[in-house]
Amino acid sequence: MNDDHVLYRFSKTELFIFTYSSTITLGLIFLPYVSHLEVRSAWLKVIVAGLPMIGVFFLIQVVINKHKNSDILDLFDHYTWKIIYYLVLIYIFFNAVMACCWGVKALNLIVRSFLLHNTSELVICLFFLIVVLVGLLYGIVPITRFLVLFFIFEIIIVVAVAILFFTEDFRFIYVKPVMSTDVLTFLESSLTDLTRFTGVMPLIGFITYIKQPQQIFKTVSGAIGLVMLTYSMISLLVLGVFGFDQALVLLSPLTSLIQSSTAWEGVFQRMDMVFITIWVLSFYKIALIHFWFVHYLFVKLIPVARKTEIVNKIMIVSGILALSFIVPGYIEFNSSLYFMNLNFYAIVTPSLMCIYLLMRRPITRQGELSDG
Repeated sequence: MNDDHVLYRFSKTELFIFTYSSTITLGLIFLPYVSHLEVRSAWLKVIVAGLPMIGVFFLIQVVINKHKNSDILDLFDHYTWKIIYYLVLIYIFFNAVMACCWGVKALNLIVRSFLLHNTSELVICLFFLIVVLVGLLYGIVPITRFLVLFFIFEIIIVVAVAILFFTEDFRFIYVKPVMSTDVLTFLESSLTDLTRFTGVMPLIGFITYIKQPQQIFKTVSGAIGLVMLTYSMISLLVLGVFGFDQALVLLSPLTSLIQSSTAWEGVFQRMDMVFITIWVLSFYKIALIHFWFVHYLFVKLIPVARKTEIVNKIMIVSGILALSFIVPGYIEFNSSLYFMNLNFYAIVTPSLMCIYLLMRRPITRQGELSDG
């Protein structure tokens, strides 16, 4: 099906699940590994770091209400010079592609570390991306229904994490003090945690298919709030079970948490395998979202590509497969510069676009730039 002619309009529930599914997986895997500066306050930082993303969608909501149009990129195209529009669009497209590449790299890292130690990276990535391509060819409506159907697995993770707070493995004394560093270091480290929420950027495309785009803010902020709660619970548990020093060197804290916990004895001998299986499924969901967003932006960049949708998607998946072997992984380079770029991509860029659109008068001529 052609995503640019979707007649189906998504509900608030589907918007909530799409928002939650778009960012939760990668953030869970690397908590609190990404933040080297301050781990003791990681549970608080992930809450603080989510607030700017909520602010971005508040601005988007105000723009939608003012211009009566939920397609932010089309509005920006209309109100600005073409050269600026295409430069911004290329920048967003580049970062969306890189997000897909890093997602594939993260999947390969987890699978080779905990499941298939001797399997080549090519086999893992190729098999995964073939399955992603099949889902991508169906379009955004089946993808969203798939997300809704398997949302139960996300809830299983949240509930299981909450249960671990009441086991003998968790020691609250490891969590204190709340603030063990100065405010400047705390805020600087929070900028790194902010990258966990940049996965919600595909919402810029998805909200164009929402039934009532004038009422998206509460739903989106609620979903981001649930992500913040989940991240903070993981951070508290990692510190409460392993302590500060050991938390710094964990590759995948949640997997280590499940492996070391005695709470599942007598239930599953390898409970961590259950969680890793759920994670692989979660990777598939988050890949569908971000690969779809890359295709959405690709059609914006090259409008004539609407006529060759199947070819576009095959080309996008093949290109990202090739790039995934070139792009370094999370632990292979100094990633602070890349994280700062992600924050600019997900926070600064859409905020500046929205502020600019709020300064422009809405179009009053009937039929021009109308929503949908």
